[in-house]
Amino acid sequence: MIAIPSHKMGPFLDFMGLRSNDSFISYASYSSVEPPFFEHPADIQPLSCDISEDSLLKSLETQEPKVLLDLFAIDQHTHLLLRYEFDSLRLTIPVPDHLHMPSLTDRFKSACWLERECFDLFGIVFEGHRNLKRLLLYPEFTGYPLRKTYPWTKAQPLVPHHAR
Repeated sequence: MIAIPSHKMGPFLDFMGLRSNDSFISYASYSSVEPPFFEHPADIQPLSCDISEDSLLKSLETQEPKVLLDLFAIDQHTHLLLRYEFDSLRLTIPVPDHLHMPSLTDRFKSACWLERECFDLFGIVFEGHRNLKRLLLYPEFTGYPLRKTYPWTKAQPLVPHHAR
């Protein structure tokens, strides 16, 4: 795993329709022994890695991802992260404070349900998604239950009022 400044990944992020406001994103190939992770840029320490940053950037230029296998959010108390798992790489991007990210549904059909799940449980809005509505919870549900700020004692009706 290696952390790469996002300004060096410009062409790849442009292809994916993603831009990071933060200065680092993480990248790792699936052949990596250690699972990829993201730490806040101030906490990133130099990593011992047998793959150079240049070789990773070259592989990104030649290997565009073809399949989005998974997409999920991670709550780090102070900020949210999005982890994209493609057939050829894993990409972790910090979510901006306004919680808006571009949708990948035009490039990857599998993003449709995955983005709806992240919206439903974390409140991340995917701009350009054609059917962004709750997937698992009923429309009247308030809040986002997988955020760490969601009170674990909060009680809500199990069914919406109009269904009673």
